[in-house]
Amino acid sequence: YRALKVIADSMERPVFFLVLTPGQTSEIESGIQKAGLGREQYSVFYSAFGDIPSYLSAADFAVSFHKSKPKAFAYSPIKHGEYWACGLPVIIPENVGDESRWILQEGLGCTVDFLREDSVKQACFEINSILSNPLHRDDIRANGLSKRSKSRMVEVYNEIVGSHL
Repeated sequence: YRALKVIADSMERPVFFLVLTPGQTSEIESGIQKAGLGREQYSVFYSAFGDIPSYLSAADFAVSFHKSKPKAFAYSPIKHGEYWACGLPVIIPENVGDESRWILQEGLGCTVDFLREDSVKQACFEINSILSNPLHRDDIRANGLSKRSKSRMVEVYNEIVGSHL
């Protein structure tokens, strides 16, 4: 949770964290408070799946805390596609599936080592740069949809299955 405090202190604009969770909120709130964020800087609550796009549309950027593990190269978190569909740049951990590469190549956000403060500060610099482009939402949405569209998923599936026939 310390990374959230670094993000709040490093962005060029005031930051309010809206944390949507399918689980218990108390553990998350406790961690955020211990990291030094004031109650006025965040809200943690459960949200029904159908309401999530409304919240994302109100956001400026997203932060994904998927853990970078040895098998993370095979991850493809659905929520990243949801963020991009709403035009949000995303801060994600390094080495998370193809997305770490896409994010850097296509300007969909940035990668970070959440355990290193300098890396989190650099991520904020990159997000600030993306947010300064008035067309970033349209660009990210179009690019993200091209990576996560149904037709693209069918194409990838056929490539994988076809290579094993």
